[in-house]
Amino acid sequence: MDESEPAAAPATLEQVAGQRLNLLSGLAAPLYIVSACVTEGFFRWFMITMAIFLIGTGLIRRRATSMAEAPVSLAACAVTNAVWGWLTPQVPVLATAALIISLIYVAWIMPQTYARGAVVVMPLISLAAQLAAGVTARLAMQVLGLALTNMILGALLLAIRNAMERRIAEDTRALDDSIARLRVATRTDALTGVANRRRLDEILALKWENARESGSTLGAIMVDIDYFKLYNDRYGHRGGDLCLKRVAAALAAGVRDTDVVARYGGEEFVVVVPGADLPSTAQIAERLRRCIAGLGEEHLAAPAGRVSVSLGAASAVPAIGGTAEDLIEQADRGLYHAKRDGRDRVGLAERPPAPAGDVSAGRQRSVDHAGQ
Repeated sequence: MDESEPAAAPATLEQVAGQRLNLLSGLAAPLYIVSACVTEGFFRWFMITMAIFLIGTGLIRRRATSMAEAPVSLAACAVTNAVWGWLTPQVPVLATAALIISLIYVAWIMPQTYARGAVVVMPLISLAAQLAAGVTARLAMQVLGLALTNMILGALLLAIRNAMERRIAEDTRALDDSIARLRVATRTDALTGVANRRRLDEILALKWENARESGSTLGAIMVDIDYFKLYNDRYGHRGGDLCLKRVAAALAAGVRDTDVVARYGGEEFVVVVPGADLPSTAQIAERLRRCIAGLGEEHLAAPAGRVSVSLGAASAVPAIGGTAEDLIEQADRGLYHAKRDGRDRVGLAERPPAPAGDVSAGRQRSVDHAGQ
């Protein structure tokens, strides 16, 4: 299978909020610098402090406020708006600038539980502070209008955030689904739908280790479709693919829930049978043989006139020694015996696996396959 390009991860709300806050800092800092130039005394130092704070915020990577930090952050925003409203009752624009900064922070970064109420409370705090400081009648309507406008702005910002969260959640779900499908595709045989060779190796290693630790047995069954080359010659490769699918489905339907069916290669399958000794593994293999025979799949090029399978059964106790590869080789030897004895039957590994330097078993297997 070709490796595909990994899907790009969608931006998280935290990343988006950090980007928006940096943008806000870049736009608001000049406002405070200008205000520092046109004011005097305490106001000037306050403006300078806010400008430095905003510039620093823009340079430092921001993160979303946690639920535990939210009350403290809200209190800080409320105090800031109260101070601005109290100190600048005759300059509503400056109070509004501080309020907008608070609204953007609250609506985009604060947890939703706090953000919903804060976008209304913050404008009211700023308005109350300005009225308490003694706003002139000439500015009263302007201050009230700005407060109402900022409430609407806060609601709009919160709606934008909700839309962003939904989109991010949808993108995340789509990415998770793509990853899940990719994981299944890399572990499943594309033609038959059972586990592929890669997944078989993983399962064997895992089941072998589990059996070794528990001291239990592990069985394996090697399955080979009889005369499959002749089947392809007579019915074509498309017919052969359909035959493989039907055999795989029958095998999957005939095993226990704990067993695993995998395509080993070509017309061969392997069934991993946890907790089964040799007699139990042989019984399961015989049941699978009957399942395939029960399909009644036509195969006029075979002596029996139908599709049949030969099976090799083997079992091992991993705690005693050996490897998972040894178990598969024993099942393969049992398969050779089944074919040697006439096919459409279950064979057992009557002799131990050949040493690494003995290639006779491989030669026997090659001769047998040549006659398919």
